[in-house]
Amino acid sequence: MKKTYKFRIKIKSPHTTEKYAITGISEVNNPDRLDQFLEKYGHYIADFKKDEVKNYINQLIDDAKFVQTSYLSYNPGYNFVENKHFWVTGTGTYPYCGCKNADRIKVTLAEELKSAIPKICNIADIEKDEKFAEYLNEAKAHFNITANLPTASAVLITLLYNITKTYNYRINPIMVISLALTAPFATLIFNKFKGYPIGYLEGATKTGKSNVLRLIACLFGFDNSHIRSGNDTALNILFNLQQNACIPALINEIGDKLRNNLNELIIKPVYDRTPRRRMKRSGDEEAMTAINSTLIFNTNSAINKEPSISNRLMQTFWEAGTFNVVEAKRYNQYAQYLSIIIPHIVTTIPVSDVISMINNNYEQLSIIKDERSRVNLAITLTGFNIMLKVINLPDVINTEMFKTELDDFLVKYEELTQENEAEKFIAVIRELIKGQFPKLKASIDYKELRHKGQMGLHINTNKHAENLNTAFAKCYKSFYPNSIPMKPSQYAEILKDYNVIISNASYYTKGNQRGYFFSYETFPEIEAWMSEKPQVIINEDISEDGKPYPRDDDNLLPF
Repeated sequence: MKKTYKFRIKIKSPHTTEKYAITGISEVNNPDRLDQFLEKYGHYIADFKKDEVKNYINQLIDDAKFVQTSYLSYNPGYNFVENKHFWVTGTGTYPYCGCKNADRIKVTLAEELKSAIPKICNIADIEKDEKFAEYLNEAKAHFNITANLPTASAVLITLLYNITKTYNYRINPIMVISLALTAPFATLIFNKFKGYPIGYLEGATKTGKSNVLRLIACLFGFDNSHIRSGNDTALNILFNLQQNACIPALINEIGDKLRNNLNELIIKPVYDRTPRRRMKRSGDEEAMTAINSTLIFNTNSAINKEPSISNRLMQTFWEAGTFNVVEAKRYNQYAQYLSIIIPHIVTTIPVSDVISMINNNYEQLSIIKDERSRVNLAITLTGFNIMLKVINLPDVINTEMFKTELDDFLVKYEELTQENEAEKFIAVIRELIKGQFPKLKASIDYKELRHKGQMGLHINTNKHAENLNTAFAKCYKSFYPNSIPMKPSQYAEILKDYNVIISNASYYTKGNQRGYFFSYETFPEIEAWMSEKPQVIINEDISEDGKPYPRDDDNLLPF
């Protein structure tokens, strides 16, 4: 029986006109399938020159005589197709501004695409939502806005209002969301500036870091399933980065297995956007696609901040007590409306404007001395410029409302992004207790205990603590190859300046043991990583697919 296709396409070899066939585009939308199909008709992929397969498929798309709608396996996101930019989703294709609708072929995703597909909200649904209208009126009153607003502007006003209420005008969430707003242009920015920063959120639990990741997921039309676990392998994380075009992968906490190799396995490949090779089980090498997406991740614990790492990141540091859970939850039911923002941005803001804003911000950031960090922050602040451009209320919403916080952020930025020796000591101890290096021995090398009424972590640095000395030196050199470690017992004077108690008491079995006591009250981040547990389901809410989902105090969006 002859096979029929709803959407037909005529296939012929570029090297001969003797044979051709009619098939469905889904059967030839990648080189492997095309190879198999052509062989049936006496054509071979070996006849194609470099990049000719891609060009050949694009030629088929361009030939409207044979097909009206082409199904492509381009990844969802901001794609470059036939010399035009498209925001590709499962519900339609949004052309980049300057592309005339009459001159383009409609492009949608391939039916067999394995990655998640963004779901863009219907603007009509937003406009008839009475509860959202009430929340919008509250936001407008807060900013003294009386004019009617276009839908995209209205949605961004509610986001900005929610951030001010949830984080009390703190700049960190603004910076991270601003970086995400430039992500659709990430590949174009990289081509111009030879870099695009990775977002990094560091701080204690219950500071709202996970909530920001979930807002970003909503901006790109996803739910919280888009946020990956930090316990993923490097290969899984890179695979997820390859599924989308200019959509950030979101990682919730970096697991211990990845932490020590984070720079080599994740940060450098994502920042440098280089193709990599890996070995297949057969022993043959397999080329992996160069990254054309980006990454934003959070962690409760400090990572290695060697300059080669820190200047590839846009870093934010989150303090306890600044996150209002109640206000964050109020926005849950409206967060999905954020999905209209990115298609609006890529269809109304030319790339040339984005590049110009980055250049202007770079010129004004003379306070930042490191070249890469300066570009990273210029790109980030451009995201805020884009937000203000969409809102389009310069007399009402402007950077003055965040100016004090932003100035403080920039003044302290380079100081905070470079670790001092005290921070390095804590980072190495964490790795020796929680990470992949040979572990310190509980009750011999360290203890959790109460000292003068305070709970905390005690590190034994007695002169006989040879296990600590050896392990510390090896771990330190692995983390900080360009620095020289001291012996753990020699850090006393440095740690005193950070309110670490230098102790000499009988906490262990062999008499008085000299050491360092880190009070959890003073070092909440140490308490956090000492109490890390596997995530469990503690909420009976049901997601859209009927499956329960894991929740913690920061996991706030109702998906």
